[in-house]
This record gives sequence, structure tokens and C-alpha cells, in this order.
Amino acid sequence: MESATDQEGLLDMEKQLERHRRAVRRVDAALMVLAVIVATGVLFLPGMRERTDFSVVIPIVAAALIAAVAVLRFPWHRYDPNRFVIIGVVAVAMISFLVWATGGRESPFYFFYFFLAASAGAYHRKLWPLALTIGLCILGAGSFLVYTRPVETTTLVFFSILVLVLVTVAMINAVFFRSLASTAELLEKRVRELTALNNMFQEHLRQEQTALAEPNAPKDYLERIRADVARLDDLLRRASS
Repeated sequence: MESATDQEGLLDMEKQLERHRRAVRRVDAALMVLAVIVATGVLFLPGMRERTDFSVVIPIVAAALIAAVAVLRFPWHRYDPNRFVIIGVVAVAMISFLVWATGGRESPFYFFYFFLAASAGAYHRKLWPLALTIGLCILGAGSFLVYTRPVETTTLVFFSILVLVLVTVAMINAVFFRSLASTAELLEKRVRELTALNNMFQEHLRQEQTALAEPNAPKDYLERIRADVARLDDLLRRASS
């Protein structure tokens, strides 16, 4: 038997979706820490130290660790889920500065944008925070065009492919999340229907128990119960199909 709390959870679609968002936030925090570890290791590879501005990179690494703690510990569930777009904006800024400080077009850290695009698609149900995050990712990824001269054809091809991949990754995850949300909505609808049906049946039983005091009531009662059980079984089969 499910507890009352479990039943209330099934009846609240947002609680179902919040479990999903909580899981995404944990993954985001883990990815931020992983990004710091990877970046720290890559920066000391031969050839990277010479083109890295550590006066910019060190504050970015510190900010990334602070952001990871904020993602994990801040009570996001108390607020509108769209407010989590703040983390996306901050992440785009950190990645863009990291790319700029580690060689621009030659930086190996462009793949961090893919993590952010995947996370945005998996977290945001509404279009505007997803579009804002992806739009900023594209602007951030293309910022090297401002300080890279000359802009060669291969550079534009690289940027075009990067944009295509970012949008594709975000859209795939967004489709999966919307499918999850639709399933949660259907579950909520079915549970409410079955709960209403159960309440009606319980009320019917109470009325039948009251009628038992009448003559010949037991026989008539059993006949009605058989008919009611048959109808209930049919309704349950339809609801579960």
C-alpha cells in the first residue's frame, strides 16, 4: 500500500518533474567539478602553459567551484524552475573567458559548451530559458571571431559545425524532457481518475451497507456488488491500457 505522501506525490506532476530536475542539478554540479579537474590537468600539458593567461584562468576555476556548490546546495526547488537559467548565463561567461584565456580558436575547452547545451535541454521545459542559454552558448562560442584575425574559411566552417552540434544536442535532450513531462501529465491524469473512481465506489459501498437493514437486502446487495465489480474491473483495464 502506498502512503498518503506517496499518493500526493503521484497527484502532483511538478513533484515528479522536480525529481528529474534535482538529478540534472546533481549531474551539473558533478560536471563543473569534473571540468575544473580536466582544465587543471590540460593547462599543464606541453604547449598549453605558454598560451594560457593564468591571471584569468585561476579566478574562473574558483568561480566554477563556487557555482558547483551553489547548484548543489541552493534550494532551487523553492523557486520557479526557469530561474536556473542564471546558472546557464554564468556558465557561458566562465567558459567564454576560459576559451579566450587559453588560445581562443585553438582552445581545447569548446566541448564544455556541449555539457551546458545538454544540461539546458534536459532541465528547461519552457522554450525561452532554453533558447536564451543556447543563444548565449552560440555567442560565447563565436566570440573568438571578434579577436581572431584573419578569419579564415576553415574557421567559419568550424564555427558553423559547432553551432549545429550545440543546437542538436540541446534539442535532443529537450525532446526527451518533454516526453518525460507528457508521461508525468498522463500519470497525474490517470491517478486522479482512479482516485475519483475509488471514492465513488467507497461511497457506493457505504450506501449499500446502510441498505442492508432492509428485508431481502443481502441477496440484492450481492447481486449489485457482482455487477459493480465487473464494471470496476472493466474501467481499471481501460485506465491501465
